[in-house]
Amino acid sequence: LLAGPTGEVKDGLPNPAESWLAPKNWNEVLTVSHLPAFKGFDQFFASNVSAFQKIYDDAEADTVPLPDEWENKISPFQRMCFLRTLRPDRLTTSVYDFVTKEMGMKFVEPPVFDIGISYEDSTKMS
Repeated sequence: LLAGPTGEVKDGLPNPAESWLAPKNWNEVLTVSHLPAFKGFDQFFASNVSAFQKIYDDAEADTVPLPDEWENKISPFQRMCFLRTLRPDRLTTSVYDFVTKEMGMKFVEPPVFDIGISYEDSTKMS
């Protein structure tokens, strides 16, 4: 999820949105299309470029629904995989939301600092 593909997809479709989609991002789309849950995603993307450009252009791309059946076809984790292809800058926010929904707020909020407890726990050597 974080590292992305290690090489370039050689036998994929040509980039259908060269004016706004960088070759690296298109390679990410082609790579994620090799996953079973994303079978045919590259062709769907190529056929719906304007819908994906709206996601790409949105300041909060992680909240924009995917076009057509893809919104309900993939899991929240798989959605993060998609988001990484188009807008990796929004992945941190997406992971935060994912952890909050799946595990709870206590896993994303830092513990409250209590100076009294910290003082009691310390010694002259620490």
